Amino acid sequence: MINTGNLPATIKSNVIANQYDTGSMVRPTLVAARALRAKLWVYASSKLFNGGFTESLAIVNPDGSRLFPDYNPQKIQTAKQRLEEFLDYAHGLGHKLHIEYYPADPANPGVQEINPNESIYQLFQKYNDEIIWATGYNTIIAIPIIRSAALIL
Repeated sequence: MINTGNLPATIKSNVIANQYDTGSMVRPTLVAARALRAKLWVYASSKLFNGGFTESLAIVNPDGSRLFPDYNPQKIQTAKQRLEEFLDYAHGLGHKLHIEYYPADPANPGVQEINPNESIYQLFQKYNDEIIWATGYNTIIAIPIIRSAALIL
């Protein structure tokens, strides 16, 4: 799916900086597909799905075939590679962590301090460069606002 060319690269508008195409907000994008692929490889390399628990290795189907595979160190390397590819691709498209700053201090011009509380709060209040895949439905009454940042950096 990633190499077919059928997905847009990102939901960010190419016309105006820091504007988002909310009409296409729910469409999967290449960056979302890469994020999902990286996350699935992380799961595949986890202890449960990579022979880390003897209890899970003992679980078998009625026909005798095992449900969980033996340890494979290549899965960890593949997960790392996919995460690096995703982060490089996302950063290349302008995705980054959302940061809010404290108001400027006249005594220290040019110095900006990060406001961590406001950064987290604003992350879920407006569309920003940290969101990889979101819903266009943004209201306080409904729960989907929490889902709007399900795939974030």
